[in-house]
Amino acid sequence: IINGKRQEVHAPENLEEYNYYRYKVMPESRIGGSYGGLQFSYVIEEYIEKFDKDMKKRFPGKELTVDDFQSCYDPKAERDSLSEIAFVFTAYSFSIYQTDKWDLVYQRMGKKSVETAKTSYEDALKKYGTDNRKEIVGDNPLDINDTHYGNNVLLTSDAATGVMKAGVIAAKRDNGIGSNGIADNAEIMTLRIHPGEGEPYLKDMALAIQYAVNHGADVILLPEQNSLYPEEQRQWVADALKEAEKKGALVIVPVWDLSADMDKDEFFPNRKMRKDGELTNFMVVASSDKNGNPVLNTNYGATALDIYAPGTDIYSSYMGDTYQKGTGEGMASATVAGVAALVKSYFPKLTGSQIRDILLKSVTSRKGVEVEKGIRVNDSPSQDLFLFDDLCISGGIVNAYQAILEAEKVSK
Repeated sequence: IINGKRQEVHAPENLEEYNYYRYKVMPESRIGGSYGGLQFSYVIEEYIEKFDKDMKKRFPGKELTVDDFQSCYDPKAERDSLSEIAFVFTAYSFSIYQTDKWDLVYQRMGKKSVETAKTSYEDALKKYGTDNRKEIVGDNPLDINDTHYGNNVLLTSDAATGVMKAGVIAAKRDNGIGSNGIADNAEIMTLRIHPGEGEPYLKDMALAIQYAVNHGADVILLPEQNSLYPEEQRQWVADALKEAEKKGALVIVPVWDLSADMDKDEFFPNRKMRKDGELTNFMVVASSDKNGNPVLNTNYGATALDIYAPGTDIYSSYMGDTYQKGTGEGMASATVAGVAALVKSYFPKLTGSQIRDILLKSVTSRKGVEVEKGIRVNDSPSQDLFLFDDLCISGGIVNAYQAILEAEKVSK
């Protein structure tokens, strides 16, 4: 549908590329999602008009109701998939708007729905359609060898998440102010790659990992995983992670909140993204609540997720010399990074791979405990019961004290 009019188009020449766009890009892109919503609103508008004409022809002069609408459905009529979808969606709208009057549904599901969808798409396009990278950064994001770019502006209006993560890891302890960091002797190396809105360029991520490793980082904390990793750029990140493994650094990444089973749907970066074997220094973290249960909408995976960590209502440092509570995968991954830093500070000879093993072995075990977890069924949200050990490798929640005891054993 182009400008509200149905157009005949040729079948895609490259079906693989089309499917990648349809099933990967569209669901995850905010612009793509809002554009899809606009296209769907045009379809609904077209069929709403058709339904309205048909009913007025069948029931002239009558105030139309939901019963009249449903009586127009003919199971013997020629199948039209779009008409079927529009009919079901329209029928459901009577419940949404809590009415049995056709006129109300007609008004809200017709042109008004298109106007709302168009506004949503235009807002998304304005917000995410360009990142002004060339003007701000000045590099070619598709050239990994173009490395002389960037700036040292770290304190921006959207830096709050990074400030809170730093506080979880290394805030000064027992000074009567704010929160206590897990490893307050840790040094924070801030490398900004994540935009305020959207997702980071993989070139920036790969180069940031390389920079951190080359400047002595022991623990590297990345932004949340993603499923959109073009092949060539994926290799940049994989190479950087391998270098981190060689240099003994532990790399930690939080999951995305999609209720997805990562054993079935692959997210990046991950331990298995290199063709020459699994990375041994890489940890994937999800958030648990104060009762030790997994947060409902976190991703999970018996072999893809390593460990859970507290990530709800975490009190930490905030911008402007203030303190706030934060919730999310970032808080959970920062907790694991803080525990890893604590272990490293007591046992500096341990490698990132060893620390990963230590953290997995020293969890507060939740094995055998049945918990409720959000899942996706036919791409729709649902819930189910799981044993905790079917959700992650460790079957538990990170435990700083037990990690120190385990590290002591390994170091002897």
